[in-house]
Amino acid sequence: MLAPPVGFWLVLGAKKVFMSYRAFPWFREFTARELAGVRRPAAYHLRWPEFDIDLDLESIEHPERYPLVEKRSAAIRFVFSSGFAPK
Repeated sequence: MLAPPVGFWLVLGAKKVFMSYRAFPWFREFTARELAGVRRPAAYHLRWPEFDIDLDLESIEHPERYPLVEKRSAAIRFVFSSGFAPK
């Protein structure tokens, strides 16, 4: 089963954040089980280790402030960073 068509909600303790597929298009292909594989190594840091995806909570709440960066190596890796802009 694929995730809902517009995005999905993450419940982070008492906080809920919406992750739209417009801002985070790669999650569109994830199953509900894969989306649930998120880890939270710090209060502001979300990680999907199975896919090597790391996101800062600020970039989820305000995606327009952060450039979307895709880096390819042996695996596909997506990173949001306020200090790096793609060329």
